[in-house]
Amino acid sequence: MKLLLENWRKYLVESEQASHYGDLYLFEGDTVTKTSFYDALNTLSESDGDVDAFLENWERSVDYQLENLNEQEFDPILKISTQAWMLQNKFKEKAAGKVIAVSKKINDFAEKNPKTAKVAKVVVGGLLAAAAVYGISMILQSGGDASDIMEMAQSIQPEDPGLAQDLAECAQDFTAETVSQFAQEQQDVVEKVADTLSTAGEPALEQAAQVADNVAQDLEEYEDTLESLFDELNDKLGNERGDTNLQDMPEPSGNEVDVATGGEPRSFGNNWWSPPADMGPESAEVFEKYGPYGPEIYDAPMDFDKKMDLLELFEEDWQEFKKIAETLEGGGTLEDLDMTRKDFRKWAADSVYAPNRPDTFARNYGRVVKTATRAILDLPDANVQRAGVGGIPPEYMKALRKLVRASLK
Repeated sequence: MKLLLENWRKYLVESEQASHYGDLYLFEGDTVTKTSFYDALNTLSESDGDVDAFLENWERSVDYQLENLNEQEFDPILKISTQAWMLQNKFKEKAAGKVIAVSKKINDFAEKNPKTAKVAKVVVGGLLAAAAVYGISMILQSGGDASDIMEMAQSIQPEDPGLAQDLAECAQDFTAETVSQFAQEQQDVVEKVADTLSTAGEPALEQAAQVADNVAQDLEEYEDTLESLFDELNDKLGNERGDTNLQDMPEPSGNEVDVATGGEPRSFGNNWWSPPADMGPESAEVFEKYGPYGPEIYDAPMDFDKKMDLLELFEEDWQEFKKIAETLEGGGTLEDLDMTRKDFRKWAADSVYAPNRPDTFARNYGRVVKTATRAILDLPDANVQRAGVGGIPPEYMKALRKLVRASLK
């Protein structure tokens, strides 16, 4: 009897929850039937084919509901919004495209119905923020590039011009640091939306707030996921170009590789950020102080004041880089440096020198120095564009990001 009562209470709770998610309309020929969205979602197999079919039917169900609503109805919009949050939370990248499409439909309806306009603006803002992050993840997984990010920005422009602008800037400066920073900013947006919905006083919106909060927590983990995907994409593109003489930056923690000499093991310690073993003593001293770009900048024919300004900037970046690397290699964490993940990402984005596109990533130390220096000095034939403004080569920053991720595990 106790078990029966417990199961009955559980059933009542689930039934109440299910009511907040509304209905799902199913279509077979000319026949339309109604079922519980909550039940249909929870009994769905998660094979790609079934998920795609479910999402297609869901968008059609939304169209059907909106076509049959009058402008004074409010509750179905709340439930459709909750459905969108539920799908975004459950299917992530797979749902991003449909969530964006349905968000547009909610906006279109809200424009004709002032009663739903305020709620729709909040809900859609959060849904689009999350979908944009998952959309970037999907693009990176499929081997896409900045042009795909720009296309997504254009599709979002009518609904959320601010988000579209942020996406466009992300596409123009398509680096791991920029993408990670974008994800963090959108996580903040989703968290604020969840907080707002939780105080709305509507049961359906309170349910949506709980799911939105789950999405926000997931997006926090996606910051690392995006960085890893970005690194994998760069590796893949380098291999496809046949860059046999290009090499990756050393793996942290003991796998010392000299990026200046084609990936040969170093003859000294674990400090993979030290000058190459075959570098002359004067150049090595400059390298130690100003970083990998230091020697060439130091010897470059340019205005003395401009050179000193650059070297001062590079020294600040490089000494901070070494401090972080030494702390993490020694088993420490960012907390030991009084630095949060957000602080690190901001510093990394400002301090890295990086091209705008992953398929133009310069992966050989000599090539990086040559092209970066020419770009920095505004000399002709520079074949990379500046994305960061600092003096840390992208491959060094890539290695440091790996160290940061490893320190969090």
